[in-house]
Amino acid sequence: MKTIESMPSLNLQSVPYIGAAKVLSIEGDKIQLECPDCYPTAQMAMNPRYDANVGDIVVAAGSGQNWFIIGLLQGSGASHLSTKGNLILSAPEGDVEIIAAGQIDIKSKKVSVGGEEVEIVANHLLHRVQSLTQWIVDSLHQRAGRVMTHIEGAFHLKAERITQRADEDVKVIARSIHLN
Repeated sequence: MKTIESMPSLNLQSVPYIGAAKVLSIEGDKIQLECPDCYPTAQMAMNPRYDANVGDIVVAAGSGQNWFIIGLLQGSGASHLSTKGNLILSAPEGDVEIIAAGQIDIKSKKVSVGGEEVEIVANHLLHRVQSLTQWIVDSLHQRAGRVMTHIEGAFHLKAERITQRADEDVKVIARSIHLN
């Protein structure tokens, strides 16, 4: 039977540590950590990429001069999901939610949204476009508390039949009115 005295001496530098560490400082790609028994300098080894902040609690692994950050327990930095090829987010049997406390920006040369039903719910909706074309196959229904339309150029309306109804006065202000 072996006793502790007969076992080879244990070199603590060769025993890898895997566990929680606190980010103390960041200089370029070198991240100074605080572990229970040491203060190693590590490099980020997470995929997707994470931008660490001072005070983050990370999962560190290493020994000696070789330390890596391999996980995140508590942080406030940005995570980056990036690929040179196509990126597909898929939930073939479920839903996909994107939630943000602040703003969501979508930037692309072309954005397409398709669905059997599309619903936009907002307290304020602003469309700012250079040109807008709408093709409505069946019918357009609009309900509004008030409608104001300001047109800088000409206004053309062509219809098979036009019916306008007002519960009160109708006022037309023009230099001339032509009726055929």
